[in-house]
Amino acid sequence: MSDQDPKKFFEEMDVSDKVWHFSSDPNTALFAHDRLLRHLSAAKLQVERIQQAQLYAHKEVAANGPEDPNAVRADFKNAQKLYGAVFIEIHFYFISWVNCQNMMKVLASLPEFSNARHYFNSVRNRFDEYAEARNTFEHLHDRLPAGTKHSRVREVRAENAGPRKIFGGLERGAYKFSDRSWDITPASFSELERMVTEFLNQVYVVI
Repeated sequence: MSDQDPKKFFEEMDVSDKVWHFSSDPNTALFAHDRLLRHLSAAKLQVERIQQAQLYAHKEVAANGPEDPNAVRADFKNAQKLYGAVFIEIHFYFISWVNCQNMMKVLASLPEFSNARHYFNSVRNRFDEYAEARNTFEHLHDRLPAGTKHSRVREVRAENAGPRKIFGGLERGAYKFSDRSWDITPASFSELERMVTEFLNQVYVVI
């Protein structure tokens, strides 16, 4: 039998192992904890990919300013393709936010992590906002003119322009849909990282 001090053995454990040993539902807690960290890493990757995709699209579009009408039409199609790639990265960024929220919700549901549950409840509205952003991609069909939720897409009016409905756009580091916008800059990831870190600190305080 090992004569190692149990306290020292526990202290030297990897944090994931500690979560597993302490939880009333070890496998669920371990899965949610490790997936939360993975989804946070995915969000970091995605926000970087958004910046890269936008820079590439801006550069390519700016480099092509043809005056021939036929060339202009071709350039417009190319711009659609380039910025379409940006929207793909934005979609996966929003998914990462929601995946973080889901894993936090799982951990918060376990009775031993009541401190984490209280913190999660204090920030869940922020996650809900990004879940709504994700829904503009995954439930777009409901928001189109023939859709059951088309009324959610409100008209906006720019200066010196008539009313219009926005079904996806980019402006000053934000993704826009209807009359709403969501930050997609690295600052938004810093906010996500801060909330996840604080949440996990509340998990770790009891292990």
